[in-house]
Amino acid sequence: MIVGITGGIGSGKTTACRLFQSLGIPIINADEVAHKLLEDLAIRTAIIHKFGSSVLRDDNTIDRSKVKDLIFNSPLNRVWLEELLHPAIKNAIGEEVRLSKSPYYLIEIPLLFETEMEKTVDRILTIDCPEPLQIERVIRRDNISQKLIESIIATQVTRKVRLANSHDIIDNTGDIEALRKLVIYQHNYYLDLAASGEH
Repeated sequence: MIVGITGGIGSGKTTACRLFQSLGIPIINADEVAHKLLEDLAIRTAIIHKFGSSVLRDDNTIDRSKVKDLIFNSPLNRVWLEELLHPAIKNAIGEEVRLSKSPYYLIEIPLLFETEMEKTVDRILTIDCPEPLQIERVIRRDNISQKLIESIIATQVTRKVRLANSHDIIDNTGDIEALRKLVIYQHNYYLDLAASGEH
């Protein structure tokens, strides 16, 4: 059983993933898979052809921050990059799942709905908290402006859409111990589902 874990910026996805990992569940991070794929020759060549050599670092590797800026400011560029990377991401994730023997797998996909990756998972788990709390956490974590955080949130699907399209929701408005208890509960639920063969 493949569970896609998602949530808005600052919702606590990464912390929840670490807690699932401490219970022995493998975490596949879609962003990390995408970063590795930037080293693939064909993908690297396509990106340079599209955006030019300005996206290269001094060592000729792709500068992810420069690519991120290019796609953040252009929906057309973002769609182009998604169409290039997503089939390869799906294949890489599928290979990782095939090599593992866990009862279920968690795939961390921050932009799961935005990139239509929901079609690649059996269940969707959203880590949720209200927007003001998201903003407060990201300011504390990344020391960036509220305006920038709000612009990032504006590029993501709304909280309402995310919650309406999720099978499971963890309310992460409490502290780390509250989140740990909710993760353990969800973990046991997934073990039961996997054992029954249901999704």
